[in-house]
Amino acid sequence: MNRMKKGGLLLGLGWLLSGAVLGQSSSSENDSVVHIGDKVVFHWVDTAGREVRSDQFKARLVLVDFWASWCPVCRTETPHLYALARQYATSKEGEIPDLVIYRVSLDDNPALLKKTLREWNTAEGVVNVWDSLSMNTPWRKRLGFLGVPHKIILDTEGRLMENDVTLQTVRLYIKAEKERPSRPWFKFLR
Repeated sequence: MNRMKKGGLLLGLGWLLSGAVLGQSSSSENDSVVHIGDKVVFHWVDTAGREVRSDQFKARLVLVDFWASWCPVCRTETPHLYALARQYATSKEGEIPDLVIYRVSLDDNPALLKKTLREWNTAEGVVNVWDSLSMNTPWRKRLGFLGVPHKIILDTEGRLMENDVTLQTVRLYIKAEKERPSRPWFKFLR
């Protein structure tokens, strides 16, 4: 089997497993609504076929962006999201970055998603994953959103800090995190 076919097979298998990994959660986990201060645990497979877990990347803030390639607003936001990643997702050796971004595609057509990702130059600190359940993902119910784009912010411990945020709000959170690294204002939520 040549390398192209092998790579395509692995990518397709990774996307199929993405649904299987999400499906491993119990139905009570998938049905429970996530509130501010709750720990958010997820397992996906990225577009390269690697497992991605919520505890895998450490950063001051984690942005989870639910999007789709057919969404005009999502497409318009993408360059700005990558600029944000270039600005805040890199760090000096030994320091945790200010931001890690998980982009969760809710496309129902993996070929269209692959084409879209090839068109864009992704940035360091951006992890692209695909939820094979597309708009039927349990995350819509858990986070209470009807459509895309939808973004959430998690703290370093994976707790939901904000639901349905804009990129400008993310910038404000990063600035606040830099000024108050211990986050004493957040302890009352626990």
